[in-house]
Amino acid sequence: MEYNVEDVEGSVEVKIHCVKDSTKPKFSMTKGKRNDDKPMITITGEAEEACPLFSLSYFYNKYPVPFSIAFIGAGLIIAFLGYRIFNVVLFLMATFVVAFILFNLIYQIAASSITMENFGVLWIIVGAAGIVGAIVGFFAVKFQKYCFFLAGACLGGIIGFIIYTAFLTSAKGAVFCCY
Repeated sequence: MEYNVEDVEGSVEVKIHCVKDSTKPKFSMTKGKRNDDKPMITITGEAEEACPLFSLSYFYNKYPVPFSIAFIGAGLIIAFLGYRIFNVVLFLMATFVVAFILFNLIYQIAASSITMENFGVLWIIVGAAGIVGAIVGFFAVKFQKYCFFLAGACLGGIIGFIIYTAFLTSAKGAVFCCY
């Protein structure tokens, strides 16, 4: 985690690194100068409290083989049986995509308020995202024509955004909505 404050007179930079099994937080402070010869104070710390409570990348890195097998298996099923069991694939893909996006959106909003005491809230978020995803998956199967229209509209918007930012704007003036 990094925090940087700058004003006319100087700047303060705070860096807190995640260190597992830390008995107590350790902090150090250094004084120096920025490139423009204005004073700068840097506070660097190490604490277990800076570590995230939940991280999907932790599970991906800890158990890469089961995730690889699951994703390769899902890809093979979609590739070879996708048209034969089209409604099932459409339901599963819509459910997974909506649940994943919804979980990440809610988690990013609520991450700062989740502590070890209320860690069970994450399972409620996962369950709610799964239920909403299943409902959207059901309606995706029910109204397939509209889903194709919606998917085409989203892809057209993404391609238009890529073309606009790649060719029609300068790098300094481009506004990236997902940054």
